[in-house]
Amino acid sequence: MKDRTSTRSIVEAGLFTAINVVLILASIYIPFIYFVGIFLWPIPIALTF
Repeated sequence: MKDRTSTRSIVEAGLFTAINVVLILASIYIPFIYFVGIFLWPIPIALTF
């Protein structure tokens, strides 16, 4: 059961990282999303811890 918990943590961290990357790229390339993205960037990082 210990392996399943470890695997779940790795998958969860990978998902939050992917979400964060998408938010960053969208904020860079779509100017009007920048202001929304700047407030949403820390959310996946905060949920990881």
